[in-house]
Amino acid sequence: MKKILSMLLSLAMVLTISITAFAADTTITNPAPSGDSTLTMSGVAIPAPTYTVTIPKTIDFGDCEKAMANDTEANRIKEITVDGLAITHSNLFVNEKKITVTMSSDFTIKNGENALSFDLFDGATKLATNSVLITANPTAEDTAVNDNKSLTAKLDKTQIKKSGTYQGTVTFTVSLDDIA
Repeated sequence: MKKILSMLLSLAMVLTISITAFAADTTITNPAPSGDSTLTMSGVAIPAPTYTVTIPKTIDFGDCEKAMANDTEANRIKEITVDGLAITHSNLFVNEKKITVTMSSDFTIKNGENALSFDLFDGATKLATNSVLITANPTAEDTAVNDNKSLTAKLDKTQIKKSGTYQGTVTFTVSLDDIA
């Protein structure tokens, strides 16, 4: 009798065990007046903004010969196009973040004590140090956007006093900022 009672109690305990089942969607149908279903939510990962900024490696005026003050402007001014400044970005949300590229320079190239000044232009606008060159600030949802900029560098060849290689620096600064 003890064996039978033990088996019945064991069977009753096994039948009352709660088991979580991973099944398809729960459907509650008539005639049941109500029912319960548990829904498990998974998190959705939204990636942070990504961007690539491409900056020209050099601004190269090439070979320049001295010009005279009474030469035509075309002969006096060495003008080159500076291409390659670009921002490619994705997942940059509207009214959340902006990417800004600025530049700073003393606008001189030097060879020892000898210095030549040059100018950078964005279209017809002469740039000053700390000028904003390009800003990626989406006004509509985007997935991947390219923002490009071409600049013009001008060197007045009448200032050349000595031959040699002249070098200088233009510093580009990239920032990812909150939109206020």
